[in-house]
Amino acid sequence: DVAEVKIGGINMPGFFISNIMGITVPDNEYQSRCIKQEIVNDKYIIQRNTLNKYLDDKLFFENEEVVVILEGVILNKVELCQKYEDDNFSSTVLKMRKENKTAFFNDFRGSFSGAVLDKEKDEWLIFTDHIGRSLYWFQSDMGFIVASEINYISSSMQNLGLRRDMEKIAFEYMFVYGCMIDKRTQIKNVYRVMPGHCLTIADGKIEVHLYHRMSNKPNTAITEEEAIETFERLFLRSMKRIIDKDKEYGYKTIFDLSGGLDSRAICFTAKKLNVKDALTFSFGQSGSTDQTIAQGIANYLGYTNIFYSIDNASHLYDIDQIIRMNGGSCYYAGNGAYKRWIELLDTNEIGLSVNGVFGDIYEGAHLLNKTNDGYLPIRVNERKKCLSRLLDINLDESCTDGFENIELFISYTRDMLGNMNTALTKQNAIEVMSPFGDIDFLSFFYSLSREMRIEGRIGIKWQKKKNPDSMRFIYATTGLRPDASQLQISLHSLPFRVKKKLMSYIGRNVKNKQDMNPFDYWYATNSDFREFFNNYWRDNSVYAKQAPEIYASAEKLFSKGNMLEKIISISALSIMKQYIDQQ
Repeated sequence: DVAEVKIGGINMPGFFISNIMGITVPDNEYQSRCIKQEIVNDKYIIQRNTLNKYLDDKLFFENEEVVVILEGVILNKVELCQKYEDDNFSSTVLKMRKENKTAFFNDFRGSFSGAVLDKEKDEWLIFTDHIGRSLYWFQSDMGFIVASEINYISSSMQNLGLRRDMEKIAFEYMFVYGCMIDKRTQIKNVYRVMPGHCLTIADGKIEVHLYHRMSNKPNTAITEEEAIETFERLFLRSMKRIIDKDKEYGYKTIFDLSGGLDSRAICFTAKKLNVKDALTFSFGQSGSTDQTIAQGIANYLGYTNIFYSIDNASHLYDIDQIIRMNGGSCYYAGNGAYKRWIELLDTNEIGLSVNGVFGDIYEGAHLLNKTNDGYLPIRVNERKKCLSRLLDINLDESCTDGFENIELFISYTRDMLGNMNTALTKQNAIEVMSPFGDIDFLSFFYSLSREMRIEGRIGIKWQKKKNPDSMRFIYATTGLRPDASQLQISLHSLPFRVKKKLMSYIGRNVKNKQDMNPFDYWYATNSDFREFFNNYWRDNSVYAKQAPEIYASAEKLFSKGNMLEKIISISALSIMKQYIDQQ
């Protein structure tokens, strides 16, 4: 027998299943906002420690036949109950499972993960949503652990006396892409359940199954007008579900707002849906283009904008805590401001935090250029859409297995495993949703031809027709109206491009404090931050020295890279410090 151990550390709300008796779900980062529950079972540890919000969406119960766990927010819960003519969500889910035992959760819309134990078969079915809400698993001779976040597994391994060895390939992905890009994590033999996948566990054997993956095979029959109308219908439905969900619970939705195109589409659509007194949140350098545009949009819509200034870069001091809060899944600086923000927020009244992740897909954000390279085979070592090209690393190409082409690979890795992971910090205190991440909206977008999507700028045309007033505010990336022509954009950006070329020629970088996150400007001008950052490297680089190749890569990024590459290097040190056992 294994003595009971308590898992310590910083943890995110979720659930925990294991057949290693004696371990238990730990406290979370903000435990006062959470509730702990357990289903007593003589073969398994079945526990959850979840946010005390949206509890009617979350299921945690058993009957004679099954144990059911559902974590997250199900936006179409009411619709499903109506379809199955049952006011009770628990019994609705049981009816859904009876109809489709292997993938009933494919009908859920929202952000979710969960598990079902078939008691008669003694078989677990464990799943994550279409875009990959965090879920991890580990198996050894002692048994298995499945958990909503990697910290539960990491701490369990420590307390059980199991070594946490480094997964070298995962760190190489981190150095180049800024995040983990396949099922591998920083800890060897600890794996992530990938988007659209589920697990079955029976007779001590874990099997991984795919239940959903998008395709970008084009439907050439659809017209531009039909595409715009379908965009509008699907986006309105996605936004209405979000807004109605918070009305159901009496919460106030809060919308991220910046100078980009995605957040304004969200806010103008909210106004169209009669959201009159909304809260919007923006952060950045004071006086940055993103701040002024966000404030202008909020004023125009009559919304209250909360601006969080990051002028002194203080949010970048919380390195180890942010890495723990995102499980080391991506570089730490991507959501540092949100960590400070949620500590100031009264979450009793706040519901969903709505962001624009996936919102830049219609600009060709997943492609290197405007050619048809999106349909070409994937060669990950070509470094498409990576964050660093400084290292000469031959990356493991197996991360591309199962993807049709490079555009879909980048969509899953850059957005689902990269950008969506920034939500993990916020999910320590609130739930996060992106209407662009609605799987029906995404799937429809990718069904359109490249010519219509990218060259035809169908996303801009959609917004111009359906939210024409959103075009009056400039786009932070170009400094022009969103519907500006490519020629106008090229001419407007010419002076900056010439300056950048000249500065590059004389060996200097252009440090622009007008950016939303002016990392290089802070490092160059803030001596306190620069000293702290350099001291972190000096004091923690020892954790990487047990792996000479990893240390060499981290050192090169830190000493020769730009500020984002330095941040990636520092993030890797923090991951090794907190998740990898020293030899």
